[in-house]
Amino acid sequence: MATCIRCRAFLPNATQFCEYCGYMGSNSIDAPTANDNPPNVDYANSTTLPHPAQSYDPLFLGSANQIYPYEPGQVHGFHQQSGFEYGSHQQPGQVHGSHQQPGQMHGSHQQPGQVHGSHQQPHIRTHLKHAKAAKGGCRPSCLTMIVVMGALVAIVATTALVAYTHPFDSSAPPPSPSLVLTGKAVMGQSIILKGKNFPSGGRVAVTLDDQSLGSTSQPSQVTEMPHANINMSALLLFVPEAPPLGNWITVSSNGTFAIPIHVDEHWNEGSTHSLRAYGQDGKFLTGVGFKALPGVSKPSLVPSLAPCTATASQTTMNIGPLAAGDSQAVFLPFQLCTSGSGTLDWTSSWDQQQAPWLQVDRSGHLTAPLSQQVQIHVSAQNLNAGSYTADVTFTGSPGNTKVVLTITLLVQPKDTLTCIQANQAPLSFTGQQGQRNPASQTVTIRNGSGCKAGSWSAYSDALWLSANPANGSIDLNGSTAVGVGVSLAGLNAGQYIGHLTFYPGAATITVNLTIQLPPACLSVNTSTLTFTVTQGNVPSNQGVTISNGNQCSAGSWTASKDASWLNVNQTGGQIATGGNATVSIGVASTLNAGSYTGHIIFSAGSSTTTVTANVNVLPKPCISANPTSLSFSGTSRSDPASQSVTVSTCAQRAGTVSASVSMTNSSSANWLQVSGGGQISANGQLPFTANTHSASAGLGAGTYTGSVTFVITTSDGVSAQVTVGVTLSVSSPLT
Repeated sequence: MATCIRCRAFLPNATQFCEYCGYMGSNSIDAPTANDNPPNVDYANSTTLPHPAQSYDPLFLGSANQIYPYEPGQVHGFHQQSGFEYGSHQQPGQVHGSHQQPGQMHGSHQQPGQVHGSHQQPHIRTHLKHAKAAKGGCRPSCLTMIVVMGALVAIVATTALVAYTHPFDSSAPPPSPSLVLTGKAVMGQSIILKGKNFPSGGRVAVTLDDQSLGSTSQPSQVTEMPHANINMSALLLFVPEAPPLGNWITVSSNGTFAIPIHVDEHWNEGSTHSLRAYGQDGKFLTGVGFKALPGVSKPSLVPSLAPCTATASQTTMNIGPLAAGDSQAVFLPFQLCTSGSGTLDWTSSWDQQQAPWLQVDRSGHLTAPLSQQVQIHVSAQNLNAGSYTADVTFTGSPGNTKVVLTITLLVQPKDTLTCIQANQAPLSFTGQQGQRNPASQTVTIRNGSGCKAGSWSAYSDALWLSANPANGSIDLNGSTAVGVGVSLAGLNAGQYIGHLTFYPGAATITVNLTIQLPPACLSVNTSTLTFTVTQGNVPSNQGVTISNGNQCSAGSWTASKDASWLNVNQTGGQIATGGNATVSIGVASTLNAGSYTGHIIFSAGSSTTTVTANVNVLPKPCISANPTSLSFSGTSRSDPASQSVTVSTCAQRAGTVSASVSMTNSSSANWLQVSGGGQISANGQLPFTANTHSASAGLGAGTYTGSVTFVITTSDGVSAQVTVGVTLSVSSPLT
C-alpha cells in the first residue's frame, strides 16, 4: 500500500495519483521530509479522476456508496481532506499557499470548503502547492484565474444570447378569481361584493348562504367604501357541487364586477354568512364570508297600558264588576307599542273556548317605533257571577316578539250591584294642536233607586279620554261628581269622538273633541342678508321666502323694518297652511361709505321672525399719478432717457391698474410707450415707466405731445382714471 508523499493518504492499487490532494507522484511508502520538493506537474494534462474501483456519476461527488448532491461551485466534505492548502495570511476567496491549515479553496463570502462560481466542476482537482509553471507557460494560480475568467465571460455571453433569442415570456398563469367585500355588514344595510380576475366577458353566479342571489345581467354601479377585513374561511369548507338556479352576473372586460348585498335586518346578531361564485360550467370558483353586525334595532313589540311607556313583560287589565247577564258590552283600548326600526305584522290569539266573553282585534300592521290602538270587547251577557281571566298574546313578525295581556273580568249578581245612571248630554272639548290641554269638565253619576250601595268603575274607549276618579264607592240613592279630561298629546288637528261608560249599570257619556291648528307660524329661508355696494350705485334686490308650517292655520302676515334705508316691496298679505310668500328686500342709493345694519320683522299673530340686513357701502375708487406730466428732450439721432410714474390709490379700494397711451402727432406713430401695471392694494402704489423714441421713430425736429391714461378697476367693476400729459422736444443734431 503506497502513501501520498504530499498528504500521507493511502494510495490503493499502487496508483501514482492521489485523489485526495490531486498530487501525481510515484509509488512510495516513505513519508515526505522537510527537504522534499514535489516533482513538476503538467497541469495542462493532469486532472483529478475518480478512483478506478469506484463508480462515477458526473452529477455527484464521492463514491457509489457515498453520494453527495451536486451543487455548482461547492466541494463537499467528502473531498475536504487534509492536503488542500491555504495561502499564508490570505483572505477567504483566494488560493492559499503554505503555512495554513489543510483545507479548501474558498469562494468569496462562501463557507470553508466551497469553490465559488458556477460552471466549475467540483470534482476536478489540481495540486497547487509548490507547483511550478510549465516551460513557456504560467503557474497553476495563473491558469486557474484564466479558467475562472473564461467561465465568467462564457456565463455573461450565454445569458445575453439567451435573453436576446428567447425574450421574457410574459404569459404567466393568470391570477385566480377572488371576491372582496367593502363596507360593514350592518344588519338592515348593504355591503358591496366585488369580483376580480374573472374571465373577461364571462358570466358568474353568486350565492348567499347557498341560495341564489338575484342580480341584473350587468354589474351595478356602486360607491367605493373601505374594505371589510373579515376572515371567515371556515364557512367555505363545504361547497355545493353546483349553484342553485338564479340570475347571472356579466363580468366586465377587465375581469371585474360589483353588486350590492343586502344584510338582512332579521338575521341574528353575529351570525356568519357565505358568498360563493360559480362559473358558467357550474364549478365553484371562489368565496368569501362575513359576520352580521348589529345596526338599527330590529322592530319588536313592547308591552304598555299607557302610551308606550311600560317595560313589564306582561300587562294586566281588570274590568268590572259587571252585572251577570248584562248585555251592555265594555269597550276598552289597549296600546300596542313597538321599538326599534322597520315594519312588522302582528296577530292576537287567546283561548276562545275558555273566554267566549272576550273579543280582540285579530291582526294589524305596524311601522316601528309607532304604536296602534287595539280594541278590547268584554260582555257579561251569558256569564254567571264570578271572576274570569284570559291571556291575550300579541305576536310580532318577523322576530316572533310577544306581548301578553292578562284580562280579568269580575261579574257579580245583578241584584247585589249598584246601577249607575248618568243623564248627561254629550261633552265637547276644543283645543289647539301642540298646545295645553283644555280644562276638564264634570259629570254627576247617581245610584239608581232600588240598587245596592257598592263600588263603581269608569271605562274609556279612547286613550285621550279619561275619568278622574276612575272608580269609587257610591251609597244607596247617592251621587258622585267625576271629572272628565282629554289629552292632546300626539293628536293631529281634527275631530275625535270617545265614550265614558260607568259600571255597573252601563251608563255611557259621549265626548267630542275638536283639535284646531295653531295660528300661523312663520319661518324664513335665511336669517341674514348681506349687500356690498359702491357709493352712488344701487345693489340688486334679494328675496326672502316666508313659510307657514303644515301644522299651523292660515292667517295674515305683516313685514316691518327698523331702518329707513331698507326697501321692502311687500308689507303684508295672506298665507295658507303650509304656504309661502316671497318678499323682495333692497337698499336705498343715498348711503355714504360705511357699514350699516337693519332688520325686517315678519309677524303672523303671536309668531314673529326676523331677518338681519348688513350693508357695506364702499367708497368710489380714486387714482392719482406722480408726476402729473412728463417732458422729454431728444434729438433725431438719440432717444431721451426713460422716466418713471408712480400711481397711487387715494381711497381704501384695491383693484387692477392698466395704462394706455395717446399721441396727438399722427404723422409719427409709436414714439411713446409705457410699461408696468397689475394689482394694486388699498392705499397702495404702483410704478410705471414711460419711454419716448425720437431717433428710433424717425422723428424730425419739433415738439410732440401725447398722454398716458392710468385706469383702476375694482373687483365690483367700478373704475377711475387719471391722465398724465407727455411732451417730447426733438432738436436737430449739431454738425
